[in-house]
Amino acid sequence: MNRRYVAAVALALGFGITTAASRAQVALVVGSVRDRAGRPIAGAYVVALGAHGVVRARARTHADGTFAVAAAAVRRVRVTCRYCRTTTVAVLGTQPVIAIVQRYAALAQPAPDAGDLANLPYADVASALALRPFTLLQLSRDVYPGAQISDRGLMPGGGLVLDGGVPSYDPVAGLSPFIAIPAGYETAVRVDGAGDAFRYGDRAGGGTYALTPFGPAPVDTLLLGGTSSLRAQGGGDGVAVVAGASSDAQTSRQRADLAGTLALGADQQLAYGAATEQLHAFGDPGGALADAQSVADLRWLIPRAGIAATAAIDRGAYLAGVTDYALSSVWSDAQLTLGFRSPGRGTFFADAATRASSGYQDARALGGADLGANLSQSRLDAGIEAAAPGYDLRVGAAAFWIAQRGAVEAGPSATHASFVTPALRLRLGAARRWRARVDASGAYALPTFVDRYADAAPATLPYLRSTLTAATLTYDDLARVRASLEAARSDLSGDANGSIASFGLALTWQISPQIALRSWTMHVADDVSAPLGIYSAALAPTVDALWLTYANAGALRVDAIYRRDLLDDAPFYHVDGDLSGPLRGRLRWYAGIEDRRRARALSLGLRFAP
Repeated sequence: MNRRYVAAVALALGFGITTAASRAQVALVVGSVRDRAGRPIAGAYVVALGAHGVVRARARTHADGTFAVAAAAVRRVRVTCRYCRTTTVAVLGTQPVIAIVQRYAALAQPAPDAGDLANLPYADVASALALRPFTLLQLSRDVYPGAQISDRGLMPGGGLVLDGGVPSYDPVAGLSPFIAIPAGYETAVRVDGAGDAFRYGDRAGGGTYALTPFGPAPVDTLLLGGTSSLRAQGGGDGVAVVAGASSDAQTSRQRADLAGTLALGADQQLAYGAATEQLHAFGDPGGALADAQSVADLRWLIPRAGIAATAAIDRGAYLAGVTDYALSSVWSDAQLTLGFRSPGRGTFFADAATRASSGYQDARALGGADLGANLSQSRLDAGIEAAAPGYDLRVGAAAFWIAQRGAVEAGPSATHASFVTPALRLRLGAARRWRARVDASGAYALPTFVDRYADAAPATLPYLRSTLTAATLTYDDLARVRASLEAARSDLSGDANGSIASFGLALTWQISPQIALRSWTMHVADDVSAPLGIYSAALAPTVDALWLTYANAGALRVDAIYRRDLLDDAPFYHVDGDLSGPLRGRLRWYAGIEDRRRARALSLGLRFAP
C-alpha cells in the first residue's frame, strides 16, 4: 500500500469526520476499508470491539469505503465483507482506522480480471474470456473467420464485442472481432449476458463483451518464443496511450490506443478515444489474410444530470486469399447515442441511438459475387431498475427500426424491418447465501451482406429473432465457495426455426488466500431447422474448464488449466499453464504454454505486473 495514499486517507478522515464528531460531542471511531490494490470496499461490516471482545457498535462502509461508528472505549474493529478475509485492526486513540483486507479475487470477479489477463498464456484474448463460466468458444484453424464466443451458446455466430465502447463487427462477412488484437493486450473486460441484448442490438443475444486495454496500472510486456509480444503503456494528465505488437508462426498483429478526458466545468466531461490495429496471417494450406481496423469515439458526460451522448466511427478492410485467388472487403460504421439515467435506487433509463453501416466485397476471383450494401439501425429503449436488500429488478424494452439496401449483380434490393425486444431481469436474495436470477428477453441477429446477397437478393430481410428464458440458482457462503446451476433456452424464429437449450454447473472455491479453483461444465443442444442445425446432432457440444491458480502477492503465480472448447466444430481438449515470479519491483519473469489449435506454443519473457 502506498504510504502517501494511506496518509492522505488518514488526513481526510481525521480532519473531516473527526471534526464533525467533536462538534456533536459524540465518541466516534472513523476509518476506511480497502483491498490490497487500494480499491474501496463498499458494504463491509465493521464491528467495534471493547475490552474482552465486547461488541460496542456496528456499522457498514459507504461507497467510498469509509465508515463511522458511534461508540466509546473501542479497542479494535473487526471487518468482514463478501469474498474477503476477516481482518481485525487496533484502534489507536483518535487516529482514523485504515483497514486493508485481503480480497478473494476468484469469487469477487466473475470474469478474468486484470491480473488474470496479464498472466494467462493465451495469444488470443477470446480464449481467456472463455474461462468465464458458461461461455462457448468456437475456434477455427483457418485464419478466416477466427474465434467466436457466445453466452451459453445461445446465438449462432457469437456475441457482440464492444471495442472501446463501440460495437466491433464485420457486417460484410462476419470476420472475428478478436482476430487482430495482439497477445496480452487487453487488461479488462465487462460481460453483459444475453439478457441485456435489448440495450445493444444486433448479435448481443450471444452476450456483450466490452474490452479495454487501459487498466488501473500499466501492464508492460516483452515475451519471446511461441508468441513474441511487446506492450507498453504510458500517459498522464488525463491522457493514456498504449501500444503493442505480437507475432507467432501464423500471425503478426499491431495495435495502438489513445484515451483521455477533458473537464468542461459545471460537472461536465468530454471523453475521447481512438484505436488502430493491423493483422497479417497465413493459413493452411496456402491461405493468407491482411486486415486493418480503426475506431474512434467522443463522449459528452453530465454525471449529475445522468446524461451521456456518444459519437463513434469505425472502419475495417481486409484482403483474403487462397492459393492464387483473393477476395477483398471493406466496411465502415457511424453511430450516435443519447442516454439518460436518473439517480437513486429506483432508476429510470432511456437511450436513443442510430447506426449507419456500409460495406463491399469483391469475390469474383473465387467465382463469387461482387456485392455491396448499406444498413441502418435505429433504437429507442427505456426501462426501470429497482434494488433493495432482498431483490434487484429491471424491466425494459427496446424498439428497433432496420433498413438494408444492397447492390448486387442482379440489381438493387431494399428491405425494411421493425420489432420490439422486451427484457425482464429479477435477482432474489441479493445479499444472502442462496440467490436466484431469472431472465426473460428478446434479441435479434441480422445476416451478413454475404449471407444475404451472395446467391440472391430476397424480397424480405431474413433476420433471426430469439426469445430467451433463463434461470440461475447460486449458493454462496459469502467467503470462499460459490456454486451455480444454470438452465437456459433460446427459441429462434425467422431465418431459422427451433430452439437452443443450455444446462450448466459451476463451482468456485478459494481453497486458501493464495489458491483458487474455478471449474464449470455446460452442455448445449438444438433442434433448429436450418439445413444442418446450429450444432449438429453428432456434436451436441459439451464445453468445460478446470482452472487452478496459485497467486502469492509479490511472489510466485501459477495457473494450470484444463479445458474443452470447439475447434472446427469438433471437441478440442487441451491443457495450458503459466508460471511467473518477481525480479525487482514490478518486474517479473514469465513462462507460459498453450495448445494453440493442436500446436504447442511456449513463450518466455518479462512482464511488469499491475
